[in-house]
Order: sequence, then C-alpha cells, then structure tokens
Amino acid sequence: MEVAVNADTLKSMASKWSKLGAMIGGSVDTSCSVDVEQLLLDTARCASSNVRLFELAVTWLASYGHVVNARRLTKLIRLQLELAHRPTMGLMLETAAVLGPVNASLRYGEAIAACGRAIDQRPLSDASCSNDVLRGLAERTASGTSRRWGRWIETFDLKLNALRPRDWVAEHNPSLFAA
Repeated sequence: MEVAVNADTLKSMASKWSKLGAMIGGSVDTSCSVDVEQLLLDTARCASSNVRLFELAVTWLASYGHVVNARRLTKLIRLQLELAHRPTMGLMLETAAVLGPVNASLRYGEAIAACGRAIDQRPLSDASCSNDVLRGLAERTASGTSRRWGRWIETFDLKLNALRPRDWVAEHNPSLFAA
C-alpha cells in the first residue's frame, strides 16, 4: 500500500508520532490509538520527504522499541512494504539497533533481514537527490550503515530531547506498555 506523500500525510504521521511521545509539532490526538508497526512502514515510505521524521523514528525506536511487536513488523515488511522502501526501513531499524540498547539488534534482526539489501545508492533526502551538489555532499558524508543500505545520511545523534519521558508515553499509550 503506497502512501501518497503530501502535506496531509505528513501532518497525520506527525500527529501519530506526537501521540507516541515524539515532539514533532502539532497537536496530540489522545483519542486515537496508534498502530506502531504500521506507522513504521508509513515512516519508511515518507522518510525521504522529511528526514527529521526519520531521525525521530530512529530515536523513538532506540528508546521505546521494546514495545514494538518485532514478529508482526517482520510480517508487515514482507507482505506490505514495497521493495523501494525496504532499504529505508532497514536503515531505520539498524540505526536504532546500533544506537539503542545492547539487545536491540537481536530484537530487530528478523525485521532487518526481511528488508533485504540496498537496491540502489542515493541520498535519503529527496531534496538532495535532485541537486548534484547536495547529492555529492550526501555521498561524501554518509555513514557506513547508510552506505550499506543505499540511503545516504550523515551519522546523527539520537534526538532524546525531542522525546517525552517514558511515563508520559505509557500514560498516553497504555496498550503498548501493558505487561
């Protein structure tokens, strides 16, 4: 299911990430529940239009990824995520695993494997793809992980100051933290 990337789609995704505790702007719709695994697929589809969304998703995964149903995510990647977006998903998961807790790579291993491998080489950002100077800069400054996935982005620090505390996230998303 290809997601049309437009302002409304990005606004909807920002609202869902806000509900999960990412301070991305806009209002938090506390009335809806968020399908985290589906949101991750949609984020992989839209990340090239909004790299900040990608970085916040990686930060959220590194911090709260233990609530993701890794088995379901793997299944959704295999059944629903288009081949063109699997490298972005693989980069998102592997980056979160590297920057997150020690056991995160074990948690995401099957999902990362389901993403396959790089299918081409280009900047993660659509804006950088369309400009030769920015494309060259993206290629020169790309992290090793992003090079392996064929979606160039610089190494970045987790945006921990852009996430709400665990208690807030759990209070607004109790089903994710139920034992």
